[in-house]
Amino acid sequence: HGELTHGVFLYDETIRVPLLVSYAGAIPAGKRIPDVVGTVDLAATIAQALGQPLPQQTDSKSFWDLARGVPGSTREAVFSESHLPQIEFGWAPLSSARSRAFKFIQAPRSELYHVESDRDERQNLVDQDKAVGDRLAGLLRDAQTDQAADLPQAVTEEELDRLRSLGYFQGSKAPGKATDAAALKGRELPDPKDRIKKQAELQLASFDLSRGQFLQAETRLRVIVNGDPGNITARCRLADARIGQNDLDGAAKILSETLTLGDAAATSPALWRLAGLQRRRGQFDKSLSLYREYARVVPPTDRVAKAMAR
Repeated sequence: HGELTHGVFLYDETIRVPLLVSYAGAIPAGKRIPDVVGTVDLAATIAQALGQPLPQQTDSKSFWDLARGVPGSTREAVFSESHLPQIEFGWAPLSSARSRAFKFIQAPRSELYHVESDRDERQNLVDQDKAVGDRLAGLLRDAQTDQAADLPQAVTEEELDRLRSLGYFQGSKAPGKATDAAALKGRELPDPKDRIKKQAELQLASFDLSRGQFLQAETRLRVIVNGDPGNITARCRLADARIGQNDLDGAAKILSETLTLGDAAATSPALWRLAGLQRRRGQFDKSLSLYREYARVVPPTDRVAKAMAR
Protein backbone atom coordinates (compact mmCIF):
# COMPACT_ATOMS: atom_id res chain seq x y z
CA HIS A 1 0.00 0.00 0.00
CA GLY A 2 2.94 2.33 -0.58
CA GLU A 3 4.42 2.28 2.92
CA LEU A 4 8.18 1.87 2.77
CA THR A 5 8.56 0.36 6.25
CA HIS A 6 5.78 0.14 8.86
CA GLY A 7 4.04 2.17 11.55
CA VAL A 8 1.41 4.16 9.64
CA PHE A 9 -1.10 1.75 8.08
CA LEU A 10 -3.18 -1.04 9.64
CA TYR A 11 -3.29 -3.48 6.73
CA ASP A 12 -2.69 -7.17 7.43
CA GLU A 13 0.66 -7.09 5.63
CA THR A 14 1.96 -5.20 8.68
CA ILE A 15 -0.18 -6.07 11.69
CA ARG A 16 -1.21 -9.68 11.13
CA VAL A 17 1.09 -12.01 13.04
CA PRO A 18 0.57 -15.79 12.76
CA LEU A 19 0.37 -17.25 16.26
CA LEU A 20 1.98 -20.63 16.94
CA VAL A 21 1.00 -22.43 20.14
CA SER A 22 2.65 -25.62 21.34
CA TYR A 23 1.79 -27.56 24.50
CA ALA A 24 2.51 -31.30 24.33
CA GLY A 25 -0.40 -33.43 25.43
CA ALA A 26 -2.84 -30.53 25.60
CA ILE A 27 -2.96 -28.98 22.13
CA PRO A 28 -3.41 -31.14 19.00
CA ALA A 29 -0.48 -30.91 16.59
CA GLY A 30 -0.94 -29.39 13.17
CA LYS A 31 -4.36 -27.88 13.82
CA ARG A 32 -5.02 -24.62 11.96
CA ILE A 33 -7.51 -22.21 13.54
CA PRO A 34 -8.90 -19.38 11.39
CA ASP A 35 -10.36 -17.31 14.23
CA VAL A 36 -8.62 -14.05 15.15
CA VAL A 37 -7.18 -13.29 18.56
CA GLY A 38 -5.19 -10.33 19.84
CA THR A 39 -1.85 -10.11 21.59
CA VAL A 40 -3.84 -8.73 24.54
CA ASP A 41 -5.27 -12.26 24.91
CA LEU A 42 -1.93 -13.98 25.52
CA ALA A 43 -1.92 -13.20 29.26
CA ALA A 44 -5.32 -14.78 29.96
CA THR A 45 -4.50 -17.80 27.79
CA ILE A 46 -1.20 -18.52 29.53
CA ALA A 47 -2.83 -18.01 32.93
CA GLN A 48 -5.60 -20.50 32.12
CA ALA A 49 -3.10 -23.02 30.76
CA LEU A 50 -1.19 -22.82 34.05
CA GLY A 51 -4.32 -22.77 36.20
CA GLN A 52 -3.62 -19.26 37.46
CA PRO A 53 -6.17 -16.48 38.02
CA LEU A 54 -6.05 -13.12 36.27
CA PRO A 55 -7.01 -9.74 37.75
CA GLN A 56 -10.73 -9.08 37.36
CA GLN A 57 -10.21 -5.87 35.39
CA THR A 58 -8.44 -6.95 32.23
CA ASP A 59 -9.12 -6.80 28.51
CA SER A 60 -7.43 -10.17 28.04
CA LYS A 61 -9.66 -13.05 26.92
CA SER A 62 -8.37 -16.61 27.01
CA PHE A 63 -8.31 -18.61 23.76
CA TRP A 64 -7.06 -21.73 25.54
CA ASP A 65 -10.19 -23.75 24.70
CA LEU A 66 -10.01 -22.54 21.09
CA ALA A 67 -6.39 -23.71 20.82
CA ARG A 68 -7.31 -27.12 22.21
CA GLY A 69 -10.11 -27.50 19.68
CA VAL A 70 -12.80 -27.27 22.35
CA PRO A 71 -15.90 -25.25 21.38
CA GLY A 72 -15.96 -21.94 23.19
CA SER A 73 -16.59 -18.24 22.82
CA THR A 74 -14.44 -16.25 20.43
CA ARG A 75 -13.88 -12.54 19.97
CA GLU A 76 -16.22 -10.80 17.57
CA ALA A 77 -13.35 -8.49 16.61
CA VAL A 78 -9.84 -7.47 17.58
CA PHE A 79 -8.65 -3.87 17.47
CA SER A 80 -5.57 -2.02 16.30
CA GLU A 81 -4.57 1.63 16.12
CA SER A 82 -1.79 3.85 14.87
CA HIS A 83 -1.25 7.34 16.28
CA LEU A 84 2.07 7.70 14.49
CA PRO A 85 0.55 9.56 11.51
CA GLN A 86 -0.74 12.28 13.84
CA ILE A 87 2.27 12.31 16.17
CA GLU A 88 4.89 12.43 13.46
CA PHE A 89 3.29 14.14 10.49
CA GLY A 90 0.10 15.92 11.53
CA TRP A 91 -2.09 13.43 9.63
CA ALA A 92 -5.19 11.65 10.89
CA PRO A 93 -4.66 8.70 13.26
CA LEU A 94 -6.01 5.30 12.21
CA SER A 95 -7.87 2.56 14.07
CA SER A 96 -9.37 -0.74 12.97
CA ALA A 97 -11.68 -3.58 13.94
CA ARG A 98 -10.82 -7.00 12.45
CA SER A 99 -13.21 -9.94 12.51
CA ARG A 100 -12.56 -13.34 11.00
CA ALA A 101 -13.99 -12.28 7.63
CA PHE A 102 -13.81 -8.47 7.55
CA LYS A 103 -11.65 -5.53 8.55
CA PHE A 104 -12.94 -1.99 9.06
CA ILE A 105 -10.41 0.86 9.12
CA GLN A 106 -11.51 4.16 10.61
CA ALA A 107 -9.97 7.03 8.65
CA PRO A 108 -11.09 10.30 7.03
CA ARG A 109 -12.16 8.00 4.17
CA SER A 110 -13.00 4.77 5.96
CA GLU A 111 -12.28 1.35 4.49
CA LEU A 112 -13.83 -2.12 4.68
CA TYR A 113 -12.26 -5.27 3.29
CA HIS A 114 -13.41 -8.89 3.05
CA VAL A 115 -10.09 -10.25 4.24
CA GLU A 116 -10.99 -13.89 3.62
CA SER A 117 -11.40 -13.38 -0.13
CA ASP A 118 -9.38 -10.16 -0.56
CA ARG A 119 -6.22 -10.89 1.40
CA ASP A 120 -4.32 -7.98 -0.17
CA GLU A 121 -7.05 -5.54 0.98
CA ARG A 122 -7.49 -3.89 -2.41
CA GLN A 123 -11.29 -3.71 -2.84
CA ASN A 124 -12.86 -1.21 -0.44
CA LEU A 125 -16.42 -2.39 0.32
CA VAL A 126 -17.37 0.37 2.76
CA ASP A 127 -20.13 1.65 0.45
CA GLN A 128 -21.36 -1.76 -0.74
CA ASP A 129 -21.43 -3.52 2.67
CA LYS A 130 -22.66 -0.69 4.85
CA ALA A 131 -24.28 -2.97 7.44
CA VAL A 132 -21.02 -4.84 8.09
CA GLY A 133 -19.03 -1.62 8.20
CA ASP A 134 -21.49 -0.02 10.64
CA ARG A 135 -21.37 -3.07 12.92
CA LEU A 136 -17.56 -3.11 13.08
CA ALA A 137 -17.46 0.67 13.46
CA GLY A 138 -19.80 0.33 16.44
CA LEU A 139 -17.58 -2.30 18.06
CA LEU A 140 -14.60 -0.02 17.50
CA ARG A 141 -16.39 2.94 19.11
CA ASP A 142 -17.28 0.80 22.12
CA ALA A 143 -13.65 -0.29 22.49
CA GLN A 144 -12.44 3.31 22.22
CA THR A 145 -14.97 4.43 24.83
CA ASP A 146 -13.76 1.76 27.23
CA GLN A 147 -10.16 2.78 26.59
CA ALA A 148 -10.86 6.49 27.11
CA ALA A 149 -12.04 5.76 30.65
CA ASP A 150 -8.52 4.72 31.62
CA LEU A 151 -6.06 6.44 29.30
CA PRO A 152 -2.36 5.86 30.05
CA GLN A 153 -0.06 8.68 31.02
CA ALA A 154 2.02 10.15 28.22
CA VAL A 155 5.40 8.45 27.95
CA THR A 156 8.43 10.36 29.18
CA GLU A 157 11.03 11.92 26.93
CA GLU A 158 13.51 9.28 28.08
CA GLU A 159 11.11 6.53 27.00
CA LEU A 160 10.60 8.33 23.70
CA ASP A 161 14.37 8.41 23.21
CA ARG A 162 14.49 4.64 23.55
CA LEU A 163 11.67 4.28 21.02
CA ARG A 164 13.41 6.68 18.63
CA SER A 165 16.61 4.63 18.90
CA LEU A 166 14.59 1.68 17.58
CA GLY A 167 13.24 3.77 14.73
CA TYR A 168 9.68 4.14 16.03
CA PHE A 169 9.50 7.92 16.47
CA GLN A 170 11.49 10.47 14.54
CA GLY A 171 10.37 13.30 16.79
CA SER A 172 7.31 15.15 18.02
CA LYS A 173 5.22 14.70 21.11
CA ALA A 174 4.46 11.55 23.02
CA PRO A 175 1.14 9.77 22.54
CA GLY A 176 -1.33 10.41 25.31
CA LYS A 177 -4.53 12.28 25.97
CA ALA A 178 -3.73 14.91 23.34
CA THR A 179 -3.84 12.27 20.62
CA ASP A 180 -7.16 10.81 21.69
CA ALA A 181 -9.83 10.82 18.99
CA ALA A 182 -11.99 13.20 21.02
CA ALA A 183 -9.17 15.75 21.09
CA LEU A 184 -9.08 15.69 17.29
CA LYS A 185 -12.80 16.35 16.89
CA GLY A 186 -13.47 19.15 14.47
CA ARG A 187 -9.95 19.14 13.07
CA GLU A 188 -9.48 18.32 9.42
CA LEU A 189 -6.38 16.15 9.28
CA PRO A 190 -5.11 14.64 6.02
CA ASP A 191 -5.85 11.00 5.31
CA PRO A 192 -2.56 9.02 5.52
CA LYS A 193 -3.54 7.29 2.26
CA ASP A 194 -3.13 10.63 0.49
CA ARG A 195 0.28 11.36 2.03
CA ILE A 196 2.03 7.99 2.25
CA LYS A 197 4.31 8.71 -0.70
CA LYS A 198 5.67 11.69 1.23
CA GLN A 199 6.36 9.46 4.22
CA ALA A 200 8.31 7.06 2.01
CA GLU A 201 10.32 9.99 0.64
CA LEU A 202 10.92 11.17 4.21
CA GLN A 203 12.32 7.75 5.09
CA LEU A 204 14.66 7.91 2.09
CA ALA A 205 15.74 11.42 3.09
CA SER A 206 16.50 10.14 6.59
CA PHE A 207 18.64 7.40 5.06
CA ASP A 208 20.46 10.09 3.04
CA LEU A 209 21.13 12.09 6.21
CA SER A 210 22.51 9.04 8.01
CA ARG A 211 24.95 8.52 5.11
CA GLY A 212 26.03 12.17 5.07
CA GLN A 213 24.35 12.85 1.71
CA PHE A 214 22.98 16.19 2.89
CA LEU A 215 22.31 17.84 -0.46
CA GLN A 216 20.40 14.82 -1.75
CA ALA A 217 18.41 14.74 1.48
CA GLU A 218 17.63 18.45 1.16
CA THR A 219 16.34 17.99 -2.38
CA ARG A 220 13.91 15.30 -1.24
CA LEU A 221 12.86 17.24 1.85
CA ARG A 222 12.10 20.49 0.04
CA VAL A 223 9.69 18.63 -2.23
CA ILE A 224 7.98 17.13 0.83
CA VAL A 225 7.73 20.46 2.67
CA ASN A 226 6.39 22.26 -0.41
CA GLY A 227 3.60 19.70 -0.75
CA ASP A 228 2.98 19.19 2.97
CA PRO A 229 3.93 22.47 4.71
CA GLY A 230 2.56 21.37 8.08
CA ASN A 231 4.86 18.34 8.29
CA ILE A 232 7.00 19.27 11.29
CA THR A 233 9.19 16.17 11.05
CA ALA A 234 10.10 16.96 7.44
CA ARG A 235 10.98 20.55 8.38
CA CYS A 236 13.22 19.38 11.21
CA ARG A 237 14.96 16.97 8.87
CA LEU A 238 15.40 19.81 6.38
CA ALA A 239 17.12 21.85 9.10
CA ASP A 240 19.35 18.83 9.79
CA ALA A 241 20.32 18.81 6.11
CA ARG A 242 21.26 22.50 6.25
CA ILE A 243 23.30 21.96 9.42
CA GLY A 244 25.08 19.10 7.66
CA GLN A 245 26.09 21.62 4.99
CA ASN A 246 27.24 24.13 7.65
CA ASP A 247 24.40 26.55 6.85
CA LEU A 248 23.49 27.36 10.44
CA ASP A 249 21.63 30.54 9.55
CA GLY A 250 19.48 28.67 7.04
CA ALA A 251 18.76 25.92 9.57
CA ALA A 252 17.85 28.48 12.25
CA LYS A 253 15.40 30.16 9.88
CA ILE A 254 13.71 26.84 9.08
CA LEU A 255 13.42 25.90 12.75
CA SER A 256 12.09 29.32 13.76
CA GLU A 257 9.39 29.07 11.10
CA THR A 258 8.54 25.56 12.28
CA LEU A 259 7.87 26.80 15.81
CA THR A 260 4.93 28.81 14.47
CA LEU A 261 3.16 25.79 12.97
CA GLY A 262 1.67 24.20 16.08
CA ASP A 263 1.53 24.10 19.84
CA ALA A 264 4.67 23.86 21.93
CA ALA A 265 4.42 20.08 22.35
CA ALA A 266 3.99 19.42 18.64
CA THR A 267 6.92 21.66 17.67
CA SER A 268 9.21 20.57 20.52
CA PRO A 269 11.62 18.71 18.16
CA ALA A 270 12.28 22.02 16.37
CA LEU A 271 12.80 23.77 19.71
CA TRP A 272 15.33 21.14 20.79
CA ARG A 273 17.26 21.48 17.55
CA LEU A 274 17.22 25.29 17.72
CA ALA A 275 18.61 25.22 21.26
CA GLY A 276 21.46 22.95 20.16
CA LEU A 277 22.10 25.10 17.10
CA GLN A 278 22.42 28.26 19.22
CA ARG A 279 24.89 26.49 21.51
CA ARG A 280 26.88 25.47 18.45
CA ARG A 281 26.98 29.12 17.35
CA GLY A 282 28.27 30.18 20.77
CA GLN A 283 24.99 31.88 21.72
CA PHE A 284 24.91 30.24 25.13
CA ASP A 285 22.37 32.54 26.79
CA LYS A 286 19.92 32.01 23.92
CA SER A 287 20.61 28.29 23.97
CA LEU A 288 19.98 28.00 27.71
CA SER A 289 16.76 29.98 27.39
CA LEU A 290 15.52 27.64 24.66
CA TYR A 291 16.48 24.54 26.63
CA ARG A 292 14.51 25.89 29.60
CA GLU A 293 11.54 26.51 27.36
CA TYR A 294 11.86 22.96 26.05
CA ALA A 295 11.98 21.62 29.63
CA ARG A 296 8.62 23.28 30.32
CA VAL A 297 7.06 21.41 27.40
CA VAL A 298 8.38 17.87 27.83
CA PRO A 299 8.94 15.80 30.97
CA PRO A 300 12.36 16.59 32.51
CA THR A 301 15.09 14.09 31.73
CA ASP A 302 18.82 13.82 32.29
CA ARG A 303 19.31 14.61 28.59
CA VAL A 304 17.75 18.05 29.06
CA ALA A 305 19.69 18.67 32.27
CA LYS A 306 22.99 17.73 30.62
CA ALA A 307 22.25 19.99 27.65
CA MET A 308 21.59 22.95 29.95
CA ALA A 309 24.71 22.20 32.02
CA ARG A 310 26.92 22.37 28.95
